[in-house]
Parts: sequence; C-alpha cells; structure tokens
Amino acid sequence: AKKKKRRRFEIGFGMKPGSMTVKETTHPLMGEGSALTSTPLTAFSLLLSRGASWLPSKNVGGTTVHTLSNIRYGDDSPSQSLDVYFPDDLVPQNASLRESLEVKSAEAAPAAASPQPSAATPRPVYIHIHGGGWSRGSKGSSFYGGPAVSHTAAASCGCIAVAPGYRLGSYPEFVHDCALSIRWVADNIASLGGDVRNVFLSGHSAGGHIASLLVVRHSTFLAPVGIPRDFVRGLVLVSGVYDLFSPMKKSMLDAKNKWFLLMYVTPAFGTDEQTKREASPLLLLEPDKDCSVLGNAEKLITERLLRRLESFRTRNEAGNDMEDMEDM
Repeated sequence: AKKKKRRRFEIGFGMKPGSMTVKETTHPLMGEGSALTSTPLTAFSLLLSRGASWLPSKNVGGTTVHTLSNIRYGDDSPSQSLDVYFPDDLVPQNASLRESLEVKSAEAAPAAASPQPSAATPRPVYIHIHGGGWSRGSKGSSFYGGPAVSHTAAASCGCIAVAPGYRLGSYPEFVHDCALSIRWVADNIASLGGDVRNVFLSGHSAGGHIASLLVVRHSTFLAPVGIPRDFVRGLVLVSGVYDLFSPMKKSMLDAKNKWFLLMYVTPAFGTDEQTKREASPLLLLEPDKDCSVLGNAEKLITERLLRRLESFRTRNEAGNDMEDMEDM
C-alpha cells in the first residue's frame, strides 16, 4: 500500500500568478474614506497626521530601512496597529517628511550594496506576524523577531515589510485582528509603493499558527473582510504551531506538551475539543486523523494543574516547570 504523503507547512502555499482583483469593500472598523490617496507623499503625510510616527532608521547591510510605526488598522484596541518598513528609496525626497528621520549609525556599510529595484517599481509585500504563545510579545519586540525579519525583508529583498500587532490572549480575536491588518494592506499598500499582486504572509511560532489558519480557513477569517483567496501568494512559516493537541510534535502525554498546553493553549483557546480542532491547521488539512485519545489527554488537565497554572506562568525557567509537572 502506498504511504500517504504528509503535507508540510514550513514552506509552501504559493499561488500561481493569475488575474486577481481585490473587492472594493470597506470593513466597518475601517471607516469611510480610510484608504490612502495614490500619491506617495500625500499618503505618508496622511499617515503621520493620523498618529503614525517614524522610528529611528537603521542601516542593514548597506541599505537604510525606515519604519513608520503605529499605523492604526482598527478601532477596538490600541493593539490594532501595524509598522511598515521601507527601503530608503521608497520614502519621498521631501524635507518636511524626512526631517524626523534619524539614521542609526550602525556598522559601516559594505563597499557595494546589493542593487535595489527602481523606486517606480511596485515592491513585493512581506507581512510578518510575531509570535509569543498568543499571550505575549509585540510587533516591535526584538525578542520575538518582528523587527529583524522585517528589516531583512526590506533591506535584502527590497520589499515593503508589514508587521501587525494584535490583541493578545483570546481566540479568535487575534486571528480576526490579523485578517483586518491584511485588509489594510490590500486597501493602502499600493499608495506606499507596494504591489498588491505580490503579497506574502509570514509568521513565527504563534504567528505561524495564525498565518496558516488565515489561509486554511479563508472563508472564516479573510473572506468576510473582502480578501480573495489568491491575495496571499505564499506562506513562510517558522517554528509554527499547527496542532493544538500536540503542539510540540511529541506524545500528548509528554511533559513538554503538557507544559505548553497549560502555559499557552488552554489560556488562549480553552479546553473545548471542537474549538481546538477547528483552530488546528494540520487537523483541518487531515480531517480523518484519529484524535480519539484527545479526550483522555484533556482529563489529565486536572483542577490541581489548573490551579498551578498562574504560578507556572510567572516563573522564568521552563525547565523547573516541566520538572514539577513530571512529578504530578
């Protein structure tokens, strides 16, 4: 009998080029007239007038990257904002616009920088969703990797990189937030020099889970905000969580899995088996996977373990937590 091939998430889901249209719809959270104008200078100025601000620019491998931070894409929470990273040539040469730009004097630039596309050429768009166990982290936290990934995408590839923030802690809010940020990209990125026909989605850890779930459950999360199925041309997922029952890719009874479930999965998704199944991209792609033992795994999360959850979450060393759990 032929062995069934297992689908992999780490690289893939690239869409073939074809005719793609973005629906001319406005999500209620975005408000009337929220889309930017088609003039780059006016678009930048409008964002700055709405509360966005420049972060200190950075020299990355000989390319100066500018970051426009805290661009609002929703009205429900301050976390509904995003940062956009631009190669230097995409920021209009306007004195009033550039007067607040501060270039960090990082390492000296190499003698010959990599050639960059013309400023007139629409740039690929790279959206990166940060990780943090759905409960911590931020778009601007260096520890969770968002700035490093975005700087590299802008400097090495000449992309416009977008790093969305999102509400932490409760499913499905964080997935809906990331869907709204993609809607913002669809509506506005062309005015800033981006190519809406060449958008890639990336995520690390919990961000990898969110990115993959957005694509796998397109009809639930992206379609309602007017994003067509072929808008995302590809996924780049790093150390993502694709199975909420066995997130560490080990036995569900393994101490690391029990620790991860207690620390991250249960607080964000609860203990309802159907909810977690519907939020597990790998199980959605393999609906016939036998999960009959999952109920038994849930019973292992006793009241005693749940009472100790808060103490686990306040401790810094995961090794100590796992040792405690193994003794239970």
